[in-house]
Amino acid sequence: MRPRAERWLLALLLTACRDAPPPVVEPAPTPPSEPEPMSAATVEATSAESDTITSADDVAKADNMGWVVLAPADRGFRVELPSEPTLVTKTITSPSGIAAPLMQWNASDEVLGTYFVVAVAPLVQQLVDHGDTSLALDRTLASVGQQPGMRLDASRTITLDDALGRAGDITISADGNEVHGEVRIYMVDYRMLQVMGVWSDEGGHTQVSKFLASLVLVPAPKEAPLDLWRTVAAPGELDVLMPGAGDRSQWRRGATDVDSVTLLSAFPPALYTLNSWLLSEAERRDPKLLDRWAARLDPKPTKTSPHKVLDGVGRLALGERHGWLGFVQGDRFYEMVWQTLTSGKPVHLEPPAELMRWLDSPRRRGAAVPQ
Repeated sequence: MRPRAERWLLALLLTACRDAPPPVVEPAPTPPSEPEPMSAATVEATSAESDTITSADDVAKADNMGWVVLAPADRGFRVELPSEPTLVTKTITSPSGIAAPLMQWNASDEVLGTYFVVAVAPLVQQLVDHGDTSLALDRTLASVGQQPGMRLDASRTITLDDALGRAGDITISADGNEVHGEVRIYMVDYRMLQVMGVWSDEGGHTQVSKFLASLVLVPAPKEAPLDLWRTVAAPGELDVLMPGAGDRSQWRRGATDVDSVTLLSAFPPALYTLNSWLLSEAERRDPKLLDRWAARLDPKPTKTSPHKVLDGVGRLALGERHGWLGFVQGDRFYEMVWQTLTSGKPVHLEPPAELMRWLDSPRRRGAAVPQ
């Protein structure tokens, strides 16, 4: 390849590897009756992105042919490269504001025209614990082929020790030239590991094959996962935790104006709805207000019980697939509704952890997040 094409290719690879690893996963709205499982989505860099470029410190000589070993501390892998890599660290931010660190090592062999990339990024805990990791890997690999000038020619399922992965053969077009490459992506605990090698001739292909074959997993502390949950401002003076920002709306229930925040989450598939409305003077003095609210719930709950909320007590109601919490704070009534979109053990027999985390989260605006 001509030098200009080589420089263009290297820039393309760095862009692709920055965008492809998906440490942040966010649910997309789908109809509650037919939820589509979510998986990893490509993280888009924003103006909050920051770059740090340094020499790789965790490098040692591998053999007499000049290859070096890359084994960064606590990252959980070891791989061999034909030249000393450069480390690029970035903070990448999703459209909803979840920031994640990305570590990326780049190396090349100018004689053979080969390029090598190793990237590690944390994953969202809810994806690993509740999501479809196979679908996440498929979508992540597909996102590599969607980069400008890159084509995904074939894909296959792979494993590395006990880590599930995907491998893909790619073709890259640069200034009228085509070069080939292979991408391998693994989910290891709560991190995603991606390696990529690109070659222009058979000699380069042999070098890339050696690079890919040298990758091994090594013991490392478990990655601290990212958390999809964040603080959402409820109507009035309350904050709650939700696994996403949610959609806000206003509607009328009879003569009452209702403010709502609705969120469809995929990890696990569930619908979260927070409703709030102003109480009349008579309603605020009504000692049976919570009883009347519980009696109107549909579908009818299997059991109800008191539930502490802030300095007061609300009413918890549980059914087959629903959980409700009603409580009064100030001059407003709050109604939290959770509906699982998958079958399983009835909610009233074993309330899911996500439901209870949500119902225990209301706090006064600006107060510390409950642990």
